[in-house]
Amino acid sequence: MAPGPLTGPHPSVHLILDHYSPHKHANVNTLLAKHPRSHLHFIPAFSSWLNMIERWFAVLDYKAIRRAIFQSVADRIAAIASPSTQPPTKTPTLQ
Repeated sequence: MAPGPLTGPHPSVHLILDHYSPHKHANVNTLLAKHPRSHLHFIPAFSSWLNMIERWFAVLDYKAIRRAIFQSVADRIAAIASPSTQPPTKTPTLQ
């Protein structure tokens, strides 16, 4: 396996979080200080458009991944790439 961010000599973990106050608690900061290769990234405040992306991942999980058995990585990729799991291409309009 080629070295990468999780297999190299110094793997790092990047977490994307909202601005929920427990994510910034002193205990979290203490834990992060003990694990310097862990990085928190906070989404912008008032970024409700990200909820649509989060919703799409929930649909993807429900339709393609949850309770499924895959014989290979290729099978999992095919399930994720199927048209029924793709995000909508049109923006709904009000009438």
